[in-house]
Amino acid sequence: MIILSRESEVLAVDCEMASVHGLLSKIPERLSYEQVIVMAQQLFEKHPPQRLARNEGLKLGTSSLISTYKQFSRHTQNQHADHLLARGIVSPAPPRCWLDWLPSPSFSLFLRLLAFVAPVLLAVILFWIRHHYVRTNMEPTFSPRKSVPI
Repeated sequence: MIILSRESEVLAVDCEMASVHGLLSKIPERLSYEQVIVMAQQLFEKHPPQRLARNEGLKLGTSSLISTYKQFSRHTQNQHADHLLARGIVSPAPPRCWLDWLPSPSFSLFLRLLAFVAPVLLAVILFWIRHHYVRTNMEPTFSPRKSVPI
């Protein structure tokens, strides 16, 4: 479209690739983009690529932009999660399990047991100390303040 709108300039320049490239690489400042888009749409509707190829006796190859775009759009439509789940290609996400917070199996058995036993043992000891001193009304030897029964 831009080349058609600048036809006189393109024909006036030398037939060297560098000259033509230098001319066409600069988009004119006063170019009406709306007009270019409308003209491109009109040409596309008037001369669709399939009809041009058929008129010229050419067959659109598998690497043609049009055929690859159609294949790409069909392929991407089939790649949505719903399509994949329906065809059984992707399994649904496993439900969150209460065992997710467990240490991974790569840890040794000792470390896995320690991860469970240590907090439980600490809680039992703290519970016993608190209730032992409250019931017996004794002061712990490690605290300078007097304990007040609850």
